[in-house]
This record gives sequence, structure tokens and C-alpha cells, in this order.
Amino acid sequence: MQKKIIISANAEQTCVALCEDDVLVEYTMEGTYSESLVGCVFKGQIKQVKRGINAAFLDIGIGKNVFMTMEPNSQITEGQIIIVQVVKDATGDKGAVVSQKISLAGRYVVLMPLVNYIGISKNITDKEKRLSLEKLAKTTRTLDIGLIMRTNCQEASMEEIALDIKQAISLWQGIQAKYKILPVGSILYRELSLPVRVIRDYLQVEISEVIVDNEAIYRIIQELANDIDQQLIKKIKLYRNKIDIFKFYGLNQEINNLLNRRVDLANGSYLIFDYTEALTVVDVNSGKFTGQNKMGDSYLQANLLAAQEIARQIRLRDITGIIIIDFIDMQKEKEREQISQVLKNKFILDRRKPKVIGFTELGLMQITRKKMRKNMYNLLMSDCNYCHGSGKLKSV
Repeated sequence: MQKKIIISANAEQTCVALCEDDVLVEYTMEGTYSESLVGCVFKGQIKQVKRGINAAFLDIGIGKNVFMTMEPNSQITEGQIIIVQVVKDATGDKGAVVSQKISLAGRYVVLMPLVNYIGISKNITDKEKRLSLEKLAKTTRTLDIGLIMRTNCQEASMEEIALDIKQAISLWQGIQAKYKILPVGSILYRELSLPVRVIRDYLQVEISEVIVDNEAIYRIIQELANDIDQQLIKKIKLYRNKIDIFKFYGLNQEINNLLNRRVDLANGSYLIFDYTEALTVVDVNSGKFTGQNKMGDSYLQANLLAAQEIARQIRLRDITGIIIIDFIDMQKEKEREQISQVLKNKFILDRRKPKVIGFTELGLMQITRKKMRKNMYNLLMSDCNYCHGSGKLKSV
């Protein structure tokens, strides 16, 4: 599979598109209007403790108190000052969510300084490699800190991984030093910018090329790639054409369609996406599709095609939380299993690792996908002052 990353950046925003075999599968944007706090570490103060729901509300200096779930029998008290990390951005009326479980992602490892644990990515299947990584983690880490060895370790030398561990430990020590001297509400660590995160998370052997239309970002990515592996530099290219980079690569229309409620499929059927505060609902409609076989087989084929596109749209639109899909009626359990398997196969490449729960008694498919940052819909849309977000106006 050919993977291509296309980056467009200016003073106001940075947009990143990931294509697999020239099909757009992920689109992310970040700018002054949509700065994400996920991953940032703050020095916060407990303002309220709600024992009945095992929750606390904290001031971290962003104007609105944030929410934190407490462990049962937690000794946290009001007024206490602690280190927390943002795990979910604020959405709608809900404030940001923070956690005391700090995790600092590096190129090869994730450092969890407050737990004593060593984990190795399930994608690393070679037993000798796993044993070597476990041994390296035990000998390189200091004190009782947690380490997760990422999938990228497969392509790295033990020296590179050991250096990444030391850098992560040094980063944590710097956070602790800032905590001692900075006032409440200070940011102790800011998550990397979008282009840098792209290099950290995506630039692997299977990436065929990275095209950037901003020379400053291009130079930064080159330097980062050089630190990782000099062989990666040749994959990074500077786009100099005057035509918009996404238009040149035929992605403009796809990007513009991200907010469309309706998605048409090649066989004449279509999907409808509706967003609510609690969940996202996807409705599969047969539309103009009639099929060539008997009725049941035709509907199964329509549902299979819909399942593939739904999996792509979930990843592309970055839909998170609870997702409910109303497929065209299927009576056989075998057919439902086919649909579930198609979704699971399509989700393998999704870094958020959606979980296919299965069908309810009413025949509705249930999926959950980890919520972190605002999705495209919430990022680019705001409620109407007249209908207050219902999407409807009063009739005559």
C-alpha cells in the first residue's frame, strides 16, 4: 500500500492529508482558531471535589474549570496542587478533561512517569525482539517509571530506542523542575505542533513521500527526518506550484465534502450522517440501488459497500465517541457477521483503534472510537443563532 502525506501551511493554519493508494483517509487541521490542548501538561489546583461521582474540577489557567475522574478512595482534597495532562479538548458545553496519568510520547516509546509498568506493542510479534525490548526498558529506565515500546521499535536499533527513553526521562525531569517554580495555571509541557507530530507518528518505512508547500515547515521536517533516519530525507519534497496543493492532487472536492450530511455511494445508495451531543448516527439508504440478484443478496451487497465507506468516513471525519449505524435490514446472523468483519478489517489502519461492539436487538450496529480532539464537524461548524443548533427553522 502506497501512503502519501500532503501538508499545506500558512501563518493561520496547517492542514495535513493522509492518502492510501491515492484515496484520502485522514484530514487534520490546526490553527490559531482551533488550538488543541490534548497532551499538554499543566500545574493545576483542585477547586471542587465531588465524592458522589468520583470527580474533581480543577483550575489549570484556561478560564474554565476542567473535569477529572478520581480513583476510588482517592485522597485528593480541595485546594491541592497537582500535575495533570489534558486528555480531551472541550466540546460544546463540556469543559476539557484531564488526568493525573501522565504519558509523554516519543518516537519509539511512551513514558508514563507515575506508574511502574513495561508494555510492548502487540504489533511487534517477534519473540526475540520483544525480549530484547523488555530487557532494554528494564536497564535503561530510572526508578519505577512506566514505558510502552511503540510499533516503530521494529525498525529501530537498540541505541536509538535507548536514546529516546533517555530523552523522555529528561523531558519529565524538566516538567518536574517547572512544577516547583511556576505558579498554578502554568503550562509545564506543550504537545508538539501538527507537522512535528506527523513526523513522529507517521514517517515510517511504508510512507512513500511527504509533500509540503511551506518552505519553513519543509526545513523543519527535513531536520527531524535526518535525526530519525537519513534515508527518510529523500521522501520529503517541497511543492512549488502556484496551484493549491490539495487541488493539484485532486483532494479539494473530497475535503469540501467533509461537512456534507449525505455521502453518495457508487451503486446508487447513500449514507446520512447526523451528529448529536452524545453520539453520531449513520443511516444507510438504498436510494436508486436495485441490485441484480434476489432481494436479500442485493441488500447485503449494498450494506457491504456501505460498511467500507462508513469506516473510511469515520476515520476521515475523525468521528469519535458512540457511533450507531442503521444498515438496510438483514435477517441472517451470518450477514451481520460479514458486516462486522468488514468494519474490523477497515479499522486496522485507524490509529484510534475503533471497537466494533456488534448489533443490538433492534439491528443497529454499535461502534466506539476514542474521543480526544474536536472532529471536523465541531471544528468547522457553529450553532445557528436562530435555531440554536437544531438545523431547522420554524415553518409558516
